[in-house]
Amino acid sequence: MQTLRRFRNAHAGRRGFVIGTGMSVSIVVNEFGLRPSLLASEIVVGCKQAHRLFPLRYFVSMDAPFVHREAEALAGSPFVKFVTDAIETVPTNARDDTLVPLSASLRPRSGVVVPTGFEDIRTDGDTGLVALQVAYLLGLDPIYVLGLGDRLHEGRLHFHGESKRVRSQDTVSAMAGDLLPLVSELVAAGVAIRSCSPISNINTIVPYVDIRNVTRGEEDAT
Repeated sequence: MQTLRRFRNAHAGRRGFVIGTGMSVSIVVNEFGLRPSLLASEIVVGCKQAHRLFPLRYFVSMDAPFVHREAEALAGSPFVKFVTDAIETVPTNARDDTLVPLSASLRPRSGVVVPTGFEDIRTDGDTGLVALQVAYLLGLDPIYVLGLGDRLHEGRLHFHGESKRVRSQDTVSAMAGDLLPLVSELVAAGVAIRSCSPISNINTIVPYVDIRNVTRGEEDAT
């Protein structure tokens, strides 16, 4: 397994993408016509099912059962995998030298949100929160965010359709309530955050940009 030290500021000053599992992923791929392969040369930090669509440099999941189910696919994938330290439950063939365990212990919701190092990442059990912090610690700037903090779209929250629970709008709002303070603090720390989701709650605090323009080098916020 990899150690965390080598990843600190590994991509300092380079732009990167954080891709979650919200419905905006479906919107930009199926409605906007974005080809995921356009991000092949980018530094992409992807959450959970995002690895099925996008070419990732880094994969993040704090969901041990999900990592276990995806063990075979993940074992054969070249991207670095930041996973919960409950990875010990995963079959041996998935424990290769691209695995990086992160502590799944919860940090208090009060106090400093932006981590000072990988050992200081706030999890709260939310893979999206962890992925954004990983991107920050990798030194990525600007960070383009897709599929995090999305509102319900056509009655759905996730693009993959695998969720067994129906999310209420109150639950969605609560999840955004955890994400917004982190985004605000990253911006205050000098990181340029841009939303590529037309339906994300973070659009209230950071500019929205069309991801198609970003891939074409036309990055002006709209």
